[in-house]
Amino acid sequence: MIREVPFGSKKILYNLRYSQRATFAVTVQGGRHVTVKAPLGMLPVDVDARVRRRGAWILRHFRRSNAGERTLRKKRYVSGASLFLWGREVHLRVRRSRELCLRLERPFLRVQTPKMSELAVEGVLRRWRLELARERFLARVGELAPRVIGRDAAPPRIRLAFMRRRWGSCSRRGTISFNPWLSEHPIGCVDYVILHELCHLKHLHHGPAFTGLLSRLLPDWRRWKRRLDQSERG
Repeated sequence: MIREVPFGSKKILYNLRYSQRATFAVTVQGGRHVTVKAPLGMLPVDVDARVRRRGAWILRHFRRSNAGERTLRKKRYVSGASLFLWGREVHLRVRRSRELCLRLERPFLRVQTPKMSELAVEGVLRRWRLELARERFLARVGELAPRVIGRDAAPPRIRLAFMRRRWGSCSRRGTISFNPWLSEHPIGCVDYVILHELCHLKHLHHGPAFTGLLSRLLPDWRRWKRRLDQSERG
């Protein structure tokens, strides 16, 4: 079913597909085609409203495609470039050195490295961000998990992986994955994703039981979700 939704001065054309699913999903392919998958029984006007709420996100995908997504999204790894860590901007300072060394001296992140190429600096910073995220995420999971699964339950299995489309996921076997790029965002966003995935250990869907549990644990979770929805991954 093809539908059209006005958004500001633009119109968003999308293909609506119903399925036996509990979640609502919007995908943009090729910077032109929008597909919406909705649960059976959801009224088209309600689907329109949800698409409209994601209008800014959809249009950003259109712009990235038209201008060349790889060019727009490519981060720079040279002195003077800006990075984000836990919601705060830091400025990269790179200099050549025989020994590899990273120091966070806000507002600067100082990198001393034998290899000055952007590719080499990118590799150093990705490994640094991975370890930084692992330390913070494991600590927060340790603090938050007992509120969801109980103090006597075994801690969930955690893995970290750089992902393009997700901030986190929970498998049917109970393994929780987190995206290290989440470390760019404030701790409120981190807590939202952690609690979101921990709630999936109880409810592996996005139905009322899931949202009810998440709302009790983090009443303002929608605020942090909106912030993440309006941002880029990596």
